[in-house]
Amino acid sequence: MRQLRQLIECGCCQAVIDPSLPVCLACGYCPGCGQRRLHDSELAPLCSECQANFCICCGKCRSCNQGFIWDRGPCSCGHPDDLSKLLETEKALRFLPRSNWILWRRQIFLGVVCFVSGFLAKLVVEWFR
Repeated sequence: MRQLRQLIECGCCQAVIDPSLPVCLACGYCPGCGQRRLHDSELAPLCSECQANFCICCGKCRSCNQGFIWDRGPCSCGHPDDLSKLLETEKALRFLPRSNWILWRRQIFLGVVCFVSGFLAKLVVEWFR
């Protein structure tokens, strides 16, 4: 059973995926080199057991939890069998979740601006009376 490694962001479609998958299930390209491995008709593959869709992120069936089976072998660049290529891909495309502090800082700033502008508007109205 494959363990979930650090997630990466696909270089082609920006989907968040497991780097040990042989192909990005969202766009069909190799995460290692960007070579097209699945064509449009093959995207959204179905599980052989229960005919449900595989999760794009981890490659597991949503119903029976069976892993995505790839029978075409590794890519010409060596992904995912070449460990050095896999580690290089993880380092280059690692997924960094965006910090909530940036959002909070922006909301605090906008709140202060709204408060100050409301206060100034009230002063101007009082001054012109």
